[in-house]
Amino acid sequence: MCTSVALPKAQTITFGALAAKTFGDADFPVSATSSSGLPVSLAVSGSCTISAATVHLTGAGSCTVTASQAGDANYAAATAVAQSFAIAKANQAISFGALAGKRLGDADFTVSATASSGLNVSFAASGNCTVSGTTVHLVGAGSCTITASQPGNAAYNAASEIAQSFSITRAATPAQCTVPNVVGKRLAAAKAALGQHHCGAGHVKYTYTRKVKKGRVASQTRRPGLKLPAGATVGLVVSRGLKR
Repeated sequence: MCTSVALPKAQTITFGALAAKTFGDADFPVSATSSSGLPVSLAVSGSCTISAATVHLTGAGSCTVTASQAGDANYAAATAVAQSFAIAKANQAISFGALAGKRLGDADFTVSATASSGLNVSFAASGNCTVSGTTVHLVGAGSCTITASQPGNAAYNAASEIAQSFSITRAATPAQCTVPNVVGKRLAAAKAALGQHHCGAGHVKYTYTRKVKKGRVASQTRRPGLKLPAGATVGLVVSRGLKR
């Protein structure tokens, strides 16, 4: 007498298509069902990972999620169903603030910029300046433009370049002492005239003389029109008048 053995029933998996994504998109759930009602397992390959039924994107490219059901005593294994989707590169932006004007002769200074991707930003210079790494050096008066760029990688598109320009003015010429003619002036007026010309009054002597009225400058130690460093002093000789 023969005993018939029931064959496992066939089952199928229903697993819909998955929409394209962009790297950086939030994690998202996927779901698939089997006609048997048995639980479906999910596995991934490509630029993604999966935990439980939640997919996480790890880069640009593509991701394939495969749904399978191994069967049991009553059901045969289902034919696995794979769904693939594209993952586009993410955009990124550079943050690079304005740069203050400089004066020729100022010390070298550093610049900084950041990319929303976290990738390193590089700098290029044009105009009266150079840049090495993040350090800017001024080479002349005029202007300087620093351009920040980030070329992207396998996961990010290149960022739009950001350029910041600033002016470079010439260093102020130090004031000079241009010696004025103070002969004949009263002492206070002579000192004031020296100060107006960025000079100072040096040693003051007094002498008797009939040529210059009493209390007025009879002579000075430096000739009028002489150009000296600012603050240079001019000695004065003040008349005491006629000697009695």
